[in-house]
Amino acid sequence: MIELGILAVIFMMSLWLVRFILKHQPAHHTKPSTVLATPKINMLKTILETAPFFAWSESENGQIWSNRAVKCTDYKVDQLGNAAFSFPNNSVIAGKSRIGQITKKDAKTTEFNIFNHKIEDVEYYFAFARSEEPKPLKSPDRFIQTMSATFAHLQIGIAVFDHRNELSLFNPALTRHLGLRPEWLLKKPNLLGFLDRLRDTQILPEPKNYSSWRKTFQKIERSAMKDDYREDWGLPDGRTLRVVGKPHPSGTVVFLFEDVTAILAMERQFRSHISCLNSIMDAATTGLAVFDRKGNAIFRNSALEQALGVHSDFKTIQGFSRAMQVIFQPTPIWGDLRQYVEDANERSAWQADIETRSGECVLVNFEPVATGNTLCEFHFPLKINPPENVGLTCAAQ
Repeated sequence: MIELGILAVIFMMSLWLVRFILKHQPAHHTKPSTVLATPKINMLKTILETAPFFAWSESENGQIWSNRAVKCTDYKVDQLGNAAFSFPNNSVIAGKSRIGQITKKDAKTTEFNIFNHKIEDVEYYFAFARSEEPKPLKSPDRFIQTMSATFAHLQIGIAVFDHRNELSLFNPALTRHLGLRPEWLLKKPNLLGFLDRLRDTQILPEPKNYSSWRKTFQKIERSAMKDDYREDWGLPDGRTLRVVGKPHPSGTVVFLFEDVTAILAMERQFRSHISCLNSIMDAATTGLAVFDRKGNAIFRNSALEQALGVHSDFKTIQGFSRAMQVIFQPTPIWGDLRQYVEDANERSAWQADIETRSGECVLVNFEPVATGNTLCEFHFPLKINPPENVGLTCAAQ
């Protein structure tokens, strides 16, 4: 019988693989030529497909996917999924794991430890045979070695603590990110000893109250936290590590350490560019408003807000159209604009002359922009300085 602790570690690593694949899976509308099919994702898919245990996914409409271990057996799991198993007394091992049984045509019953986890609307199942008979698919040690070899090529540092709170698995990225020597990690330190070592080497950010912060990790150690631990650690050398801690009811804890220094720098640079662009657009004398394909107002600059006054608080193209009908003389262009904004076909720019209630002429340009958005440009009449100011200016010159 496979030891339950090993099954829990395998389940956690398999679930992490599913999350990783889903996170990096390209959207269905993306063209194949624009997708970067990285060898890492292909390797992870191959690991799940050739894993020495049953793995499959189901939705409300039935089974979606199953791996080779499911398809190579005569059990009916490939057609029925979870419904192929019977659960005597609804036996529960730990958390969501259960003991399921399948009876073959020869009336021989096989028991499985079954884990399941739901991601969005899809339920993922992992089943491990409990039979003592030697089977080609029953090779957890080889699978763990394969997983370890896969993790060795990942840039995210991984630390797995078993039910005894001892470090049972780590990859080379962990030593690179944290500066810990592999010889010390191989001594299997416990979780709190691991954190104390990080504090001694000044890798761990110094909290205002270290004792209360340490209690947070004691809760992780006892799997008493309702949510995952997530925090960005700013290191003395200028790097930033994003740390995620995932406790499991069986007592296993998985930590992921990702260097997000470059990502955060790009985000700061992007926000700086957006802020600069907004400042430039706010400084323009032309009134600007932008609507998305659904008709939502996503931007308007200061010049337009000043010109519209109390009518500038619109959130949709319908609200914008109603405000324009109040400010300007009656015209059918606002109805045309509503259709233009929501038009999914290829569009071309157009313009119109409108008049305010006081008789001032305003030129409006309507232009399609990237991602299906629509830009509205209002060219208001220029306000010339009064004659006395002009005279003072000329006299000064």
